[in-house]
Amino acid sequence: MALMTKVLDIFKSKQAFVICQECHHKGRFDEFKIEDSIMMHCPHCHYSFNRKRHKLSSI
Repeated sequence: MALMTKVLDIFKSKQAFVICQECHHKGRFDEFKIEDSIMMHCPHCHYSFNRKRHKLSSI
């Protein structure tokens, strides 16, 4: 349960980084547009991917 709380804190603080699965662009979580609460949209190559199946990294 503590791990889930830590993940939620990373999301809330916007310090999570997302790496695009297509072009490997790395950016802050808030740079990537979220479409219909599941799909994320890369600002660099415009690739859409499922955020629930995507790995996030923190600072």
